Formats: sequence, C-alpha cells, structure tokens
Amino acid sequence: MPYGSPYDWTRTLEADNGALVRGTLGMWDYGMALTQGYGMEDIEEFPGPGNLTARLGLTPDVEGSFTLGVSCAAGTAYASEHGHATGDAMAEERTALALDCTWLAGRGAYRFEGGARRAEGQWHGTLFGAADYALLPKLILQAAGQVYEHGPSHWYRRAYGGVSIPLPWFTLRGGYEYEKAEIEDHRVVVQLYRLFSFVR
Repeated sequence: MPYGSPYDWTRTLEADNGALVRGTLGMWDYGMALTQGYGMEDIEEFPGPGNLTARLGLTPDVEGSFTLGVSCAAGTAYASEHGHATGDAMAEERTALALDCTWLAGRGAYRFEGGARRAEGQWHGTLFGAADYALLPKLILQAAGQVYEHGPSHWYRRAYGGVSIPLPWFTLRGGYEYEKAEIEDHRVVVQLYRLFSFVR
C-alpha cells in the first residue's frame, strides 16, 4: 500500500506546472503554489483554469522527531477518469483540507493524515495512518490503513501489514493487503523497488 490515498476522490493533483514559493521561519515551514490546474493532462491553453495549494508546517523540536502540518487546495482542476492516463479529462471545482502528523520515536516512524475534499458539490472525508518499526537493522515491520467516505454512511476501508527488507541496491517489501469497497478483496503484495533522485 503506497503512502498516499488509493482513492481518487480524496486526492488533489499529484503533479502540475506553475510557480512555487517555500521556506522556513524558525520552527515553521511554509509552501504555496499557484499552478495551471491541468495536472498530467495536455495543456489546452495558457494560462490554465488555476489551482492554489498551500501548506503550513510546525517542527517544535530541534531533532525533527515530530512534525505537524495543515494544508489546503482550491481551484479548478482537470481530472482524468482513468487516473494518470491522458484523455477523458473533465474540469471540476475542487477544495481540499488536510491535517498531517509524523512522529519519530525510537525505532518507529508513525504517520497520520486526516482530511476532506469537496468535488462535484459533495464533501468526502478520509483518515490515513501508517507505522514502520525497525525490528532489526535489515528488517522493518510495516502497517498502514485508510478509511474513506464514498457516500453518506458508506465507507471504504483498506489495510496493509507486512515487512520491508533493505537490500544493497533495492528494497524488498511484501505483505497482506485487505480492501473493503463494494466487495471484500484479499491479496498478497510483493514489491521490489529502488528510490533515487536526479540532480543536474
């Protein structure tokens, strides 16, 4: 289960082009972006319909073991009916509010996010939590879960439990994943991945 919402109704744009301002002031960090709103769709005209995203974060201790943040987004976005695929995109007014928290304690890392997004005239709430615990230097226990309001008194549920094993060049992760939407779904998940960055 990725550290993000698998449900489109709880997300805003994951990528967009525009202008970003960010920085830190003591224990506070801030960021604000004004983007076109096309996301990963084809740019039809410039400027786009416009989408504003902002976050204000607090890190009260010097070690950075605890962070708390509040974020919001508002504007018009082009949302594809098929996730990241291009085409079949429709413009919609979106408003989103979220509260996030990360706590590093001993061998554990714990994350929480709660929020709501308004799309097509309806608010949809979501709660997400995840925990990583280093049982051994090369063995990390992982758990994550999310509930999502699909409609009035209608909640989707998703949970994951497994292990992560850092290898010299890759990380191996596997476990059990459960989802309850229209029907119950049980599956075994295995991932082999590598994180990298490119700087020029």
